[in-house]
Amino acid sequence: MTDLRFWAPGRRRAGLLAGGCLLALAAPAQQLAAPFTTPARGFSSWQPAPSWDHALLSGNGTLGALVMGQPHDETIILSHCQLYLPLNAPKPPIDQASRLPEIRRRLLEGQPAAAAALPVEERKKEGFDNGNDPFIPAFDLRLTQAPGNVRRYQRSTNFATGETSVDWTDDHGTFQRRLLVSRPDSAVMLSITGTGKINCRLHFEHRPVEWNQWALVGGAVGEMRAQAELQNGPWLTYRSEFKHQYPGGLQGYEVAGRLVLTGGSARVEGNELVVTDADEVLLLTKITPSYDYAHSRLPQLRQQLGALGASYPALLARHAAVHGALFNRVRLDLRADSANRHLYAEELLLKARTAVPLALVERAFDAGRYNIISAMGTNPPNLQGLWSGTWTAAWSSDFTHDGNLAAAISSTLSGNVAELLPAYFRYHEHLLPTYRANARRLYGARGIHVPAHSSTSGVDADFGDVWCLTFWTGAAGWTADTFFDY
Repeated sequence: MTDLRFWAPGRRRAGLLAGGCLLALAAPAQQLAAPFTTPARGFSSWQPAPSWDHALLSGNGTLGALVMGQPHDETIILSHCQLYLPLNAPKPPIDQASRLPEIRRRLLEGQPAAAAALPVEERKKEGFDNGNDPFIPAFDLRLTQAPGNVRRYQRSTNFATGETSVDWTDDHGTFQRRLLVSRPDSAVMLSITGTGKINCRLHFEHRPVEWNQWALVGGAVGEMRAQAELQNGPWLTYRSEFKHQYPGGLQGYEVAGRLVLTGGSARVEGNELVVTDADEVLLLTKITPSYDYAHSRLPQLRQQLGALGASYPALLARHAAVHGALFNRVRLDLRADSANRHLYAEELLLKARTAVPLALVERAFDAGRYNIISAMGTNPPNLQGLWSGTWTAAWSSDFTHDGNLAAAISSTLSGNVAELLPAYFRYHEHLLPTYRANARRLYGARGIHVPAHSSTSGVDADFGDVWCLTFWTGAAGWTADTFFDY
């Protein structure tokens, strides 16, 4: 394990946390030997998340989960790294190359706005659609549990194991709701245990659509159907089909959730599973993108989930061994006060108003490392890593090559997790033919042009007359530098 020990000036330490990045980074929780145990390396809070972007995070590089942390009325938002909503038919890049003489002339004459208007004019002439396919959440897992007055509460994330935990004591006993997204098993695993009987309702539903999002969602998403059934055990399923289906492209996705009870019973009411007097509840969930929606893959998902077993401790141990081997290779030790290392995030942030505790800097370091490890696997991290709680993420939550993505993965080599980088390489290598077309069509040149933004396509599609990103050529060199370093 690499052990980084250094003391930094106070101004630099504060800069690491500018913009409240600790709360944005901090997420998922811990394997608890007992309820309310704070993780040695992780995040803990005394209150539920106020919004989805403050939720606990768990991820395996393909699947992601956002845990809000409400004891009795919980929302867990699940995502899959390949869920980019198809909007625009594939097209070649615009023919900017034929306009280069005029563009250069206007730039040399000191008319940058006039120069930027020319690619926009070409876009309109060619009927070229604007923007990239946006990253969207998959669905919500909704869970209601028998209410009671809460006397003690904690939510937390164990960065070393990749597990989130919500612990509380109410009129019915002390309960613990733990979740992980398994790297070896590629499934989301939710466990509920307690000193009292567990009575709850579970169902899948689509992420709520705000009034100003319906034009997008209604125009691009068709079926969004959740079901509950008791055939061969209790199951939850979810299917969503996209309206725009292009050759070789994503047509929708499917979800299966297998419910395993220790004690108690389950029944179906509508699209809900109702659990009565259980000693333990375990829900195992898988998501699969569909490139042939007419032929359901739910039978295969059920078979895969059935083969996982039903022991949460065993499933956790298998995942923690893989995740922990990545996370624990590097530790930042600033000789922080040991008592501060176990404080809730709220307490650390209050202390930071007068002097930034070294424990807060250590935790921010661990949180950033945890998030990148959890977000990289199939793809590199997008603008939101692997997670989303909105249908209309800023900049479509795409891969942003003019700084964001390069910065996000910049610690993979120095942080001793080089095996994460093939996700970055695969993504770019898959798009090389399009990058070559970009160079020809935009600049009349050989070689490649990597756009500032991309998602399912490498075409330079995100540009306008203010941010004319077809004029920016720095991404290919920046991308190649990471290949070279590796």
